[in-house]
Amino acid sequence: MGTGGGGTLAAVDHPLGEPGIPPEQVVMVMGTADIITPYGSGRPFAERWGIPPDNLLETWQGHFSKAIGLTRFLAPIDRLCALLRS
Repeated sequence: MGTGGGGTLAAVDHPLGEPGIPPEQVVMVMGTADIITPYGSGRPFAERWGIPPDNLLETWQGHFSKAIGLTRFLAPIDRLCALLRS
């Protein structure tokens, strides 16, 4: 199960086309130190999809510390809850 050459995870790692929901409803959390899902390709991807700045939340963390950090940095969860309420 690889990510290249049409592997099962290729669509997740390098999605094509437009998002399945409006960009205004996408909350994207990125760690600038992430080497598993590299920030260098994630940021241009977010821009291509037109993710609004309020929904694009970036911190210095890596891939796993980003998820763990959501227990302290609640802005992404708060933003998602606000979108779900509207």
